[in-house]
Amino acid sequence: MFFLVAVLLAADTSPPETAPEELAASGRCDQALAALDELLGSPAAESLEAGERLRLRKLRASCLFELGDYAGCEKEIREILSGGAGLRKAEQVEWLAHLARAQTMQDVHDEAIGTVGKALEIDNAPELHRLAVTVLLRAGRFADILPHADALLEADDSDPFAHFVRGIAFARSDRFEDARRELPWGLEIPGAKRDAHFELALVLGKLREPEPALEHLLEILADDPYDQEACYQATQQLARTGTSAGKEAAAQLRRYFVSFSDARGETARHFPLQAAGLAPLAALTRAEEWKRLHVYDRMLEEIRRAQAVARDDPEPFLYEVDFWASAGLLTEAESVLSRLESRPHILPEDASERIRKLRGALAAAMERMRAQADDPLGKALLELAETSWQEARPRLETALSRAIAAARLPLADR
Repeated sequence: MFFLVAVLLAADTSPPETAPEELAASGRCDQALAALDELLGSPAAESLEAGERLRLRKLRASCLFELGDYAGCEKEIREILSGGAGLRKAEQVEWLAHLARAQTMQDVHDEAIGTVGKALEIDNAPELHRLAVTVLLRAGRFADILPHADALLEADDSDPFAHFVRGIAFARSDRFEDARRELPWGLEIPGAKRDAHFELALVLGKLREPEPALEHLLEILADDPYDQEACYQATQQLARTGTSAGKEAAAQLRRYFVSFSDARGETARHFPLQAAGLAPLAALTRAEEWKRLHVYDRMLEEIRRAQAVARDDPEPFLYEVDFWASAGLLTEAESVLSRLESRPHILPEDASERIRKLRGALAAAMERMRAQADDPLGKALLELAETSWQEARPRLETALSRAIAAARLPLADR
């Protein structure tokens, strides 16, 4: 149960009172998308100026992208481009770039590369060469990266991104010394530090230098002990040190890696789901992976993504109801059902009946808890059940301590 204490800081389900732009800028893209859908679907949207409506649709496309609904993002952009005869060249380039990002995230790399090419025909800007590199990296076409990296270096010979991607291209061409020289530039890019450490570790391993390779991998694992690639490579480098201590540590880390992989399950499953346009199901698949690992803050992030792009699908909400109910937060589970019913999207015919049955089950569970509240532990569990997540931390702690005092260790562990 103590795992859940951290969860209570991770989810914000309060209704948005902020402008969609501010919500998106602060990372609350799920709330921003809900606000945009309500605004664009209201009668007031008809009176919006064309420029303002276009701006809101652009923001909506960005929110869909951030939430992992790349097919929905692509659809939004194509509709804008199909009716955009009056778009200026700069606007066309911007929309084409956004379209290429949505396409490559769906693994339709040929289309994405073609879209970037169209944008480059209009404007040979460094930002488009940077985008071309990103698409080529995802496509695994490393040899094609170098011309774009060179174009970036012509504009700025100290561009860390250009040097870093040159290093990746060199590493994939077995030019390991060249790669060793270029890859450290990636450590200067805040969002690329993990990848820079990992690429350096791979190159140093190829150069038979396991100790410095291991240092880079441990930097990754210190930030994220659930990084499967870094965990696996660390076992390889520890074994290559040749020392008995290194081999023993490698065996222990491998046992952790195997148990971690087994718990997480088929981690690649969500990629084809996402590519097929099933963004809610892909997010719920990731949520289930994190749930099995008891990493509930990440689980809730994925649930929020699924709910934001679910439209008329109630499953992401019902998944959350089940989580809160199993955690003993029955009032929070009820609040999720209320959020589901208040959504503007039309629910399937059977959803209302399912919600009614769930409400009945939650009410029955609450009555059972009230009947068992005549001892300290029962009282603590009832108070927890009647509490919203924002106020639940001290009650979780109380329930945990009383479960331990009552020698109810399975309950305490849960």
